[in-house]
Amino acid sequence: MRPFVLEREDTSFYRVRNLLAQYLTSPAVTGYLDGLRDSYRGKGIPFQVEVASKAGVSVLNSESAVLKWLNAFEYHQDPDKQTELRAMYEVFPEPSARALFLYTLLQSAAAVARIGAMIDGWAKSDGSQTGSA
Repeated sequence: MRPFVLEREDTSFYRVRNLLAQYLTSPAVTGYLDGLRDSYRGKGIPFQVEVASKAGVSVLNSESAVLKWLNAFEYHQDPDKQTELRAMYEVFPEPSARALFLYTLLQSAAAVARIGAMIDGWAKSDGSQTGSA
C-alpha cells in the first residue's frame, strides 16, 4: 500500500485518481472516481468512531488517523505520533483501535484495486494489453 499512500509517489492514489478525472470527464466516471476517493479517505464507512483523549479528539476510522498510525508504528516509528496514539489507547483499547485502522486501510486498498481494475479494463478493451501483437 505504501506506493499508493505516499502523496509524492507517481503511483499515489490521489495522483492517479486526479489524472483519470482530468481526462475522463463523463459525469458517470467522475462520480465513480469521487466515490472511490471518499472510500479511500474512509468516508464510505457507515459509522465514525470518535475518541477524545489528552492528545485531542480523533476519528479513528479516517485517513488522517490511519496515516498517523502507519507513521507511528508501521513506517517511521515517529515518537510524537506514538505518544498521541498511546494517550488515545488509555481510553480506547489498542486492539480495537488497530482493528479500525486496518478496516479503514482495507477500504483504501479496495479503492486502489478498483482504480487498477478500471485502468486494466480500459487497457484490455483498447487492445493495448500486455502480450498483444
